[in-house]
Amino acid sequence: MMLETARLRNRPLLAAIIARIQNDTAALERPSEAPSDESFTAWQQCFWREFLTHEGRCGTALCVAGYAIELTGGKWLTTRTQEGLFLAGELLPNHTTYWWLEYVLADETDPESEVTVIEGHRAVQAKDRAMRLLGLEPTRHDEDQDEDDSDLHPLFRGGNTLDDLRAWLGRLPD
Repeated sequence: MMLETARLRNRPLLAAIIARIQNDTAALERPSEAPSDESFTAWQQCFWREFLTHEGRCGTALCVAGYAIELTGGKWLTTRTQEGLFLAGELLPNHTTYWWLEYVLADETDPESEVTVIEGHRAVQAKDRAMRLLGLEPTRHDEDQDEDDSDLHPLFRGGNTLDDLRAWLGRLPD
């Protein structure tokens, strides 16, 4: 079954991502679905990832790159459940494989120069595929940015709010 958002690219894809985040935000604001007693009034990925773990997701609340992957039908290299992190059905030790969370299974749209083989699986970094899906150009390193975000496009940084994401809508190609 193909997702109705699977063929979206550029600005329409970011609009779908914002709508999905708003939907996820609304769910978290309902007391029965909130992961804690905290009141969530704005999406902020760097804060939420400490509270959310979705089956099959990378273990975070996802940044824009993660939403781009999911909304276009990408498959994560690893799967996180309450039992731990899995690759092809095998439980993995988190301390040695944590960086695998950033990868999705490669497909025919991924350039060979970005493909790496991990435990026999062809994979690419989610951020690289998301850059292509959203029509983004690589950005230069900014000395003032958070060290954890140093290699990320500004649109993918964890501190972005919904207003920050909306501001990007006009910057992306149609």
